[in-house]
This record gives sequence, structure tokens and C-alpha cells, in this order.
Amino acid sequence: MVDTFEPKVDAQLAKTGKYKIVWNNAHSGQVVKPRGEIEAVQGGVADISPVPTVFHFDRVPLYAMPYHTPFTTNDVGLLAKILGKMERDYTDDYNTTWAALNRVNLIVTSNVDDYVLFSTKPLKKLADLRGLKVGAAGANIPWITPTGAAGVQTNLADGYNSLQTGIYQVNMAWWQAAGSFKLCEPAPHVLVLGFGANSVVNLTVNGDV
Repeated sequence: MVDTFEPKVDAQLAKTGKYKIVWNNAHSGQVVKPRGEIEAVQGGVADISPVPTVFHFDRVPLYAMPYHTPFTTNDVGLLAKILGKMERDYTDDYNTTWAALNRVNLIVTSNVDDYVLFSTKPLKKLADLRGLKVGAAGANIPWITPTGAAGVQTNLADGYNSLQTGIYQVNMAWWQAAGSFKLCEPAPHVLVLGFGANSVVNLTVNGDV
């Protein structure tokens, strides 16, 4: 958003000289708590916001496709092309979905290459998950429940403390996110199962702006 989207928009507006945007950026819950992004833009608290669609499939179900097809591909470029083609082929359906939330979707901004398991105890195989609590976004909990693990819906912001205090012993996250939130400190053991690439975030704007 700050490093790519805003400079690109500023550059395009500068070509005409007619408009200029004063960006007021808010980060890390300054304006809205995690999972409250849709309501914040609907209510006018924010004009533009990334939406982590994985937490809102009840309202944006068209983006759930990768979560229903795990173990498919780790190629984020391929996934981006597939999602882009779906949006082009079914434009009316996608637009209707966002319009119901008073939003216009700009782009899928983030795809992750693979979900992996970060654990407080050693994991060597899938069967080792039996009896453990696994923190996950929600839509990916069905991936691990057949193992006998108990899924706990969570988000990355709560991951470190939840692992440290034992709310769950395993967190399902992608490499970059785990590094940013330092999940490897309370959970130094990693199990890679090849869940595959997934879409995570859409950048959207208030429909009244």
C-alpha cells in the first residue's frame, strides 16, 4: 500500500495535475481492529482498506476457492493469474459481492506461497498433530481436523502470545508472516506439508468515495 500503491497513484495523478491525494495512513489497529476492516470502510471510518478475505468468506465467498483446493500449487504467480481470470470471467458476480458491502475491489494484493505449521514441540509427520490445538484462520481448519487435531480460530496478531501461553501448540501460517510476527520464537519446530498457495488480501475502496 505505502510502498507501491500510493506512489503509483500519485504518479498517475501528477500527469494531469488536476488531483492530489493527501494520504492518511493508519497501521496495526490504529483505526480498526483485525477483522473489522469491512465495517470500517462501510461506516466511513476509512476510505481504502485491505480486506483479509479469509476471515470474511461468509460475505465474500467467491474468494474461498483456494481454501477448498489445498495441496494444488505453490506457484503464487499461477494463482494470481487464475484469480484474475475468474474476476474477468465473472465480473458481475464479483462486483455484486463487493457492492453489497459498499466497496469497489481494486486488486488482489497478496497471495501466499504455502501455509506451514509452527509448533512448540517437535513434529515429524502429520499424525503427530493428533490431540494438539492448532491456531488457524478458520477456513483452513478443515485441512487438519481429520488428523485428530483441534482447530482454534485465530489471527497472526494473537499468534505469539497464544503459542507462548499454550492457548494452542501449533500455528498455521506462511513463512513471511511467521517471520514478521516472530512465531519461531515460541514455536521453533516447523512441519511443511505442502498445503499450497492461497489468496489472502484484497485492496478495496469505499463505494461512495
